[in-house]
Amino acid sequence: MSDIYDGTRVVILLAILLLSVCLGAQAPAGEWFTVAAGGPEVAAGMVQRVQDEARFGLAKLQPTFPGLPKQQFRIFVHGSAEELPAELKAVHHPGSPGFSLPARHEIHILAAETTNDAAGLSVVIAHEIVHELLGQLA
Repeated sequence: MSDIYDGTRVVILLAILLLSVCLGAQAPAGEWFTVAAGGPEVAAGMVQRVQDEARFGLAKLQPTFPGLPKQQFRIFVHGSAEELPAELKAVHHPGSPGFSLPARHEIHILAAETTNDAAGLSVVIAHEIVHELLGQLA
């Protein structure tokens, strides 16, 4: 009878281990985010720069947000506030170099406004990534 109990215990422990691995935060096959141009006015070099800064910013933030992100998010680079689609203009605060929509797992960066921002692109991206991570935490 103890042989059956020991076998059952092993199966239960393996099931718990498997479940914990499946439910834990796992890196997606690629990166935690994608970066895309929000319109034809955005140069490929700017998209690459945003991707590099986002990769660096997320790596610096992950120790502060252990286990996050849990879900991939998208970063869109727009030329300026004037080039935003109407639905995004409605949620953008004038003068802001970026904004996030955590419910949609989206970050929107405005290239022209980041060059006018004293903090620069890296700080703007890190700030918006914090919003995304807080949204995922909540």
